[in-house]
Amino acid sequence: MEQIPLPIKTKIAVWWIIIVSVIGAIFFVILHMTTDYTMGPGFIIMFFLFIIILLPSFFLLISGLLLLKRKKWAWWFTIVIFSIQIAELIYIVFRQIANFINTPFPFTIFDIVFDLSILIFLPSLILLLLDRKNFFKIAS
Repeated sequence: MEQIPLPIKTKIAVWWIIIVSVIGAIFFVILHMTTDYTMGPGFIIMFFLFIIILLPSFFLLISGLLLLKRKKWAWWFTIVIFSIQIAELIYIVFRQIANFINTPFPFTIFDIVFDLSILIFLPSLILLLLDRKNFFKIAS
């Protein structure tokens, strides 16, 4: 029996997720190797970067690989991960708006890195949502 290929938008989104997740993991490992842990803030910074970069990248990498295997629940798993990231982005934006009154530059490096990681994955989320009907037709 011939297997039906993935829809083109889903295929682009999945490979985007996989490539960006691997690059994020490599970025984290390089950053981890260059951080000096003799000082206290280095450990705290790496802990937050682990939560912000590596953990979502790991879950998205797994969901991307499962999407290649045409699993319906993998699509839902990916959407849940993206929803959590978007909820965190909304929280950061509202916190930045509230802090804007008190400080001239309310953005921290964590906010900028986190916002960039969500914005990098945004095209794949849009492509997955646009092509969901075609994906569900061929998914098991």
